[in-house]
Order: sequence, then structure tokens, then C-alpha cells
Amino acid sequence: MAQETKHTSGPWKVKLEPREINATINARGLCIAQVWSGQKEVTMEVVEANACLIAKSPKLLEMLEIFVDAYNFKANEIPDSDLDPEQPKHIMVTLGDLNKARRIIKEARGI
Repeated sequence: MAQETKHTSGPWKVKLEPREINATINARGLCIAQVWSGQKEVTMEVVEANACLIAKSPKLLEMLEIFVDAYNFKANEIPDSDLDPEQPKHIMVTLGDLNKARRIIKEARGI
């Protein structure tokens, strides 16, 4: 089960500032983070990719918690004495969760 978070809830949105080569990540009227190029060789494409990854942090955390919860649920079904640490445990997640995770990864990668 996911724990209550202390960070600002999402969605986090990216606002690009191409003239300044920076991006701002906002949520609920708050500035969560700013991404600056800092160097001439860092392009707006890199700034945008970094900002997309930061903006998807809440969703990435959510999906990671879903997968860990699924693993913990499966692990709790099998007594420790029956577990072989050399063998992988298979977990079950829904196809919907898997597709959601795939979509979030794409968004985090800026695809």
C-alpha cells in the first residue's frame, strides 16, 4: 500500500522557456523546480528532457510502489523456508498497470 506523500501532489507540468534555455516544473500554482542549461553546450532539448523526467517523478514513484506492493504480496504468499534466493520470484501486475508504467516511462523520457 502506498504511503501518504509529503511532496506536492501532481500532476507536475513543464513550462519551457526557450529564449532563456530553461524550464520550470509547476504544480498547484507552485514552482516545484527549475531546470537551467548552465552551459552553452547544453541544448534546449536536454533541458526539456531533464524537465520531463523531473515532472514525472510523482507518477514514477506511484508505479514503483505498485510494483513493490505486488512483489510484497506475492512474497507474503510463500513461506520464507520455501524460497530459493537463487530463483526469481514472479509477480503479477495487471495489464493496465503495466501499460500505465510503459506510458509514464515514455513521458518521463520525453517521447
